[in-house]
Amino acid sequence: MKSLLFLVLFISQQIFAQTQQELARANDVAKAFQFSGCMQVATGTCRSGYNVQTFAGQQFRQPPQQVQKALYELAHVQAQIWGDTILEGDFFADGKVQVQKVKVLYKGQTRVGFSITYYEKAWYTGDCDFQHSRPDSLRSCRPGHIVESSFVSTNATEAQVDENQFAKFLPQD
Repeated sequence: MKSLLFLVLFISQQIFAQTQQELARANDVAKAFQFSGCMQVATGTCRSGYNVQTFAGQQFRQPPQQVQKALYELAHVQAQIWGDTILEGDFFADGKVQVQKVKVLYKGQTRVGFSITYYEKAWYTGDCDFQHSRPDSLRSCRPGHIVESSFVSTNATEAQVDENQFAKFLPQD
């Protein structure tokens, strides 16, 4: 019994350590974007040997499909957090997360990581007669999008929300 308990504790510690390493990689990307000044540059040279390339709209098809798929999956995972944040308020979202923009950060020719901006169609339900059991009641609500950004590790497996771009509702004008 002691050996089983020891094994469970050992595995738990390994998983915790791995999770911490993954978060550290996404955090390193966030620091690199901030240090380089590349958050303010769409495409081109930043500071200290960094450069950035931005893909938006149809351009997003240019990175390899494997990278595109991984970034879409991460955007979807990140948007799941909204259920405990912005969607706790007077908002309803349709569940179809889209990637709006991808910034790829390089140090010289080496890819450092990504910044992704993603969104989901949403409605402000605070001043309308919305009922979850009646989706057609959204017609009386203000439409828009929930938008957020995250930093993503080089291997596109870890992400950290950009603290300057937390989820927010942008009304459709």
